[in-house]
Amino acid sequence: MVNFPGVGDLRLIGPEDLIIHKCVAGPPRDMEDVEGILIRQRMQLDLDLVRGWLAEFREVVDSHDPLAFFDEAVKGARQSLDQEESKQWHTDPSNSLKDGAG
Repeated sequence: MVNFPGVGDLRLIGPEDLIIHKCVAGPPRDMEDVEGILIRQRMQLDLDLVRGWLAEFREVVDSHDPLAFFDEAVKGARQSLDQEESKQWHTDPSNSLKDGAG
């Protein structure tokens, strides 16, 4: 629970809980949302917790496999983060060879 001045106490969920909810729901937009959460959090989440809950939900979700859905989102998020890191590395002047020295 978080207190917001002028509003009062609000109950919030953590990113892991939101990811679980979206993986169970499963439409394409939710895939983008899950990837976005993973990227925003830089993958610094309790992924084992998420996978554990999604494994449980596999038995009750008929339309898709929520764990496979999550694994696909993780793959996409990692690719995006890797590309971002590579781009930053290549544009960082401190990573360039100076005066041909190496």
